[in-house]
Amino acid sequence: MLHDALLEATGDELMDPEEIEIGKCYFFQTFGFFYVGKVTHRSFTTVTLSPCCWIPEVGRHTQAMESLDFAEVEVYPQPYKLSLVYVYGAMQIDEKKMPRKQKPAV
Repeated sequence: MLHDALLEATGDELMDPEEIEIGKCYFFQTFGFFYVGKVTHRSFTTVTLSPCCWIPEVGRHTQAMESLDFAEVEVYPQPYKLSLVYVYGAMQIDEKKMPRKQKPAV
């Protein structure tokens, strides 16, 4: 598999796209940004999220991750393609708790 070949060649562990299930919702942490969304497509290098929200401000991290009630939320009006090259953390979340409305910073 290409993932294994890259790991062997570079020594860097990359996000394995096969660990991400199509039809499930995830919280993705990238270098400086957070996204939540439902995965509608997956390739070796990207996932497409629809619906998708960018989380500019998480708030208190522990409480936000438990409740998925983030301090600030921005909604993408169209499906969003996220590069897995920049993802260094992902967590499957409950679709019923996933934010779907804009929430301005207080």
